[in-house]
Amino acid sequence: LELERCADEKLKALGAAEGARPTRAEGMLDLADLWWQAAAEAKGEAVQAAFRARALGLALACVGRVNSELQERLAPWLLRPQYRAFSGRLLLLGEDRKEEADDWALIQIDDFIDRQVIDRKHPNWRLRVPKFPELAFTSGRRYLAHMETSEGDIVLELDPKAGPNHVANFIYLSRLGYYDDLRVHRIIKGFMAQFGCPIGNGRGSPGYQFDGELETSLKHDRTGTLSMANSGPGTDGSQFFVTFTATPHLDGKHTAFGRMISGRATITALEQLGGTDQEGQPASPVTLQSIRILCL
Repeated sequence: LELERCADEKLKALGAAEGARPTRAEGMLDLADLWWQAAAEAKGEAVQAAFRARALGLALACVGRVNSELQERLAPWLLRPQYRAFSGRLLLLGEDRKEEADDWALIQIDDFIDRQVIDRKHPNWRLRVPKFPELAFTSGRRYLAHMETSEGDIVLELDPKAGPNHVANFIYLSRLGYYDDLRVHRIIKGFMAQFGCPIGNGRGSPGYQFDGELETSLKHDRTGTLSMANSGPGTDGSQFFVTFTATPHLDGKHTAFGRMISGRATITALEQLGGTDQEGQPASPVTLQSIRILCL
């Protein structure tokens, strides 16, 4: 309680020094930073855990309440290992927003994976995996994908309403570990970076294909649009791309099913390694290290 009083005084001083009281979300993030710092300085594991829980609660209570300027600041909080529990599902400890750590869509995916016979030690296991199941998504929940690449991280928000099958496929392959340590085979400056080919040349697939969801409400109208690659109708599989700019000529041909909410610096770094022709051979090796699915 004494620490909370001192932290609040520091927060008020910060607002006074700037000439205005910070917004509620900004103030909560400031206070979360103070609690996290205090945890690092505290003695005893129990005290440290309590301080971290307080910080996590404050930060997570800001989810859905921050403007675009604060999104970049909030995203690193969502990616801290302490947020994830139970096979990568997100545990929320907010003061005024408590939710179950488990999400029904993720439970369905994990149960489906557990029931499959997939030998992930086989060198070519990615070329033939069972097709993803249809999912029932929980209304009101947010599904984020944290992409770790050799050039930095990108956080994407998936939109099950825009492309339910594409989001189900993306979550399934991500939680299966399908995308772990795959080479990024195609980057075109002024266009996009393409991920998810199991053989590293743009011709691989997971052993199944499915139709596009081209009536999606999302358009290729901005940097950081997440969309599915294909070689024609009915050929969607594991490969996807993230745009560097608006690409409206792809509307009606490729299914957009997510948006970037953090990672613009990584997008810039990826584009700098891109080619200028359609082959898009990267100037140096680029790797998609993993994709973690977070549920809010």
